[in-house]
Amino acid sequence: MGVNISAKFGKNDELYNGLTHIEDELHDEPGLVRTAVVSYRVKFGKRDYENGGAESLTIRIVEFEPLDGSAAVDAKELQRTAFKARTGNPMQDDLFSSQDTDDPGE
Repeated sequence: MGVNISAKFGKNDELYNGLTHIEDELHDEPGLVRTAVVSYRVKFGKRDYENGGAESLTIRIVEFEPLDGSAAVDAKELQRTAFKARTGNPMQDDLFSSQDTDDPGE
């Protein structure tokens, strides 16, 4: 099974797209890795019967709230804890962590 992401916010949902609030920052520092709180739900699923019945789901992001400062640091720690609980392994730095992040101590 695979999972895809749909993140289009319609006009009625724009309030929940926190990225619009920081669009100037995104433009000024496009390579910066940032942290956010994201809420999502399953939008739809489909099954490919020709290839063994593999199923894929698409989730819809319904809320996206960027974090900064201590909130970003706290969220990153929660993420690392959840990753370890899910995988049994400590979270390694991702592909982009060698670049600037929103956590100066990271």
